[in-house]
Amino acid sequence: MNKKNIKRIQLLSRLPVMRYAYARPKSKAPLPVNLTISLLYSCNSRCQTCNVYEKKAADFTVEEYEKTFASIGKAPYWFTMSGGEPFLRKDIVDVCLAAAKYCEPGIINIPTNGSLYKVIPERVQALLEQLP
Repeated sequence: MNKKNIKRIQLLSRLPVMRYAYARPKSKAPLPVNLTISLLYSCNSRCQTCNVYEKKAADFTVEEYEKTFASIGKAPYWFTMSGGEPFLRKDIVDVCLAAAKYCEPGIINIPTNGSLYKVIPERVQALLEQLP
């Protein structure tokens, strides 16, 4: 292995997810380390590279997410709450709180197109105020 590759590995090992995955013996590392959940397929954008809004599917209720998260246990470390546009979901705070309660992730990531500039700060603030 050359010095450049060693440096890359050293940098990667500083990422929180990498530390979480490799800090314990493999038999004790809870899996999965990362989980992406599509909260809904609705989207207020019509990006040329995405057609998620065309998919018709029933969204999980908060109760269904609670059951799912409870069955996963204390993993993953990194949750991505995706979609469509996740902030179109009025109960996104409740879903994130359920994930925090049952799985205790280190990171909850919510990618957004940012167009809901009034709603996003309100919901993020509500979430932050209620997280442990």
